[in-house]
Amino acid sequence: MPGDLSSSPLAGALPPGGARGDGTAQPPDDHLVDRFTGLFGLVDLDADPSTVVGRFTGLRIFAGHSGWGGGQLEEEIGEGAWFVVPSEPADVFTADPETLWSRVLHRQGGDLAMLAHYPPDLRLN
Repeated sequence: MPGDLSSSPLAGALPPGGARGDGTAQPPDDHLVDRFTGLFGLVDLDADPSTVVGRFTGLRIFAGHSGWGGGQLEEEIGEGAWFVVPSEPADVFTADPETLWSRVLHRQGGDLAMLAHYPPDLRLN
């Protein structure tokens, strides 16, 4: 993410080397938290929870699996099967993930903004 994130709600989400509960730095442990860009990284979910406590301020776990063949995703995007829209830094660690989809659609404007008002259960429409 470009720009200065020091005032972002994500500032310090994944501090260098982690942090102890008292805010002091602790040495990095590369096999527990693998930073892949800026403030974002992967946490070893098989690790003993006591070894990762205090190393980050936000966590989101994604479960499931999806796979594509070579070029399939690009083809689907080209067909218009996916909405590809800009993100905002706060989207990643939002405190209200249940409404994230509708909030992202709403800020796009136009036809996509109308989708933000669909009920969660379309049978209720």
